[in-house]
Amino acid sequence: MEERFRNLDYQNWKPVRTLGTDSYGTVYEIARDDGFGMVDHAALKVLSIPAAPEDFDALVAEGRTPEEVTALLHRQVETIARQLMAVDAISDEPNLLRCEDHVIREHPDGRGWDIYVRTELLPSLPDYLRNHPHGEADIIRLGAGLCLSLIHISEPTRP
Repeated sequence: MEERFRNLDYQNWKPVRTLGTDSYGTVYEIARDDGFGMVDHAALKVLSIPAAPEDFDALVAEGRTPEEVTALLHRQVETIARQLMAVDAISDEPNLLRCEDHVIREHPDGRGWDIYVRTELLPSLPDYLRNHPHGEADIIRLGAGLCLSLIHISEPTRP
């Protein structure tokens, strides 16, 4: 687990383990104890803009001013924020991963942002298929649900 997130305190959620990393960020399993014996689990995607602290310096080295780099990164964060709002609008779709909430925090040094997206915690598809018997009808139902979700998210949003 990346050092700066080892002591992550996201709205009383604590990191449990790293689930995966891609070019956009890292996904952690997180847990929260309600103090009455109930422990909730969720997934938390953490995106950093820029992806690494040295990326800010690299953009400055290309000839941009720090203010221009900050403005560029801010536009990227605004785009992601708009995308998250669109995801929130369809989070009740039963065949899509449910997004619970998100938070955007500026880095203490003012040179970027961290975006935290909390979602329901689901098993990976291989794990799910390994642990749940499935036949041709189940695969057809899964495919049909996926198609319905793709149709739903491709429809223009209505005000």
